[in-house]
Amino acid sequence: MARVERDRDPPVRCATPTGSLREILRQDGEPTPEQTAFVGEVVAGAYFLDERVKDLIGYHGRRAVPIPPVPDYGDLITPVVERGPIYRATH
Repeated sequence: MARVERDRDPPVRCATPTGSLREILRQDGEPTPEQTAFVGEVVAGAYFLDERVKDLIGYHGRRAVPIPPVPDYGDLITPVVERGPIYRATH
C-alpha cells in the first residue's frame, strides 16, 4: 500500500475540472486525478438516479420523517428543582 505524503500529495477534491465531461472522456492520454474524481462522481450519481437501482436498494428519495415528541423529564428533574440552587464559594 502506498504511503500518502500529506505535503506532497494533497487530497483530491471533486470540483469541476477544466473542460466538459465529453472533453475529458475524449481526450488523449491519462486523465488528471481531478478529472478522474469528477468522472467518478458523475458516474456514481447517474447510477443512483436509475429507478431500477433505487428499487434494488430500497431508496426512493428523501422523505419527511415525523420527529417524535420530546419525552417529559419532569419526574427526573423535579427533585433538583425542589432542592433549589446549591452554591459553594471556591475561594
